Amino acid sequence: MDTTKKGYIIIALIVLLIMVVDLCISNAPYAYAETTMIDLTSDMFEVDSVGLITKETVIIQTFLCTENMISGIALYPSNYGRLNEGELNIQLVDQESDTLLKMWEYDVSKISSDQAIILMYDFYDKYDDMKGRTYKIIISGENLGEGTTLTLYKNMSNSEYDNCELWGDGIAQNGNLKCKINGVSNKVNFRMVQILIYLYLLIVLEVAWKLCISISRRNREIKI
Repeated sequence: MDTTKKGYIIIALIVLLIMVVDLCISNAPYAYAETTMIDLTSDMFEVDSVGLITKETVIIQTFLCTENMISGIALYPSNYGRLNEGELNIQLVDQESDTLLKMWEYDVSKISSDQAIILMYDFYDKYDDMKGRTYKIIISGENLGEGTTLTLYKNMSNSEYDNCELWGDGIAQNGNLKCKINGVSNKVNFRMVQILIYLYLLIVLEVAWKLCISISRRNREIKI
């Protein structure tokens, strides 16, 4: 077997070994393109609060999902510059089927006015057909009193987004929660992307090997 063929085999084995190891340890089989579906955070519009969130309060914000999946929501609180006590409960519910998709519980003593409440989802392996459905964010309190609670901001502008409605204790409210809702639409099989990358790497290495062989032969011919 000549040197050129040996070189090709060695290169192929190295790339194959890297590919097998990487595929075995990789825990992200899919890649997603994230976009902002709803953005009601503009400072150009008047901002107000939804009022004190106590144990009797129920705040509901509805919205239409325009991507295949929801990937995250940001809400904007105010703790009135004090240390509060109790829990803030947040639920995401499919409005059409009334199915609870996820629930979060937050210790309000750890919520500050200068940080958004970020709700992230692990729906990637559970739900991929959320597009075109209406969902609601339900916010309530537990063990929250008037002197130990917080509030959430709302944007008082007319929303250009479909099915965005804000309700407080069963009564329609002006504006919508100040929030940002992200979604993902393009689901790409990252395994295939990895394999294509390795094939490209194999081709590049083979071209580089051919170039090295060619230069080596040319140098030998010059010496002769």
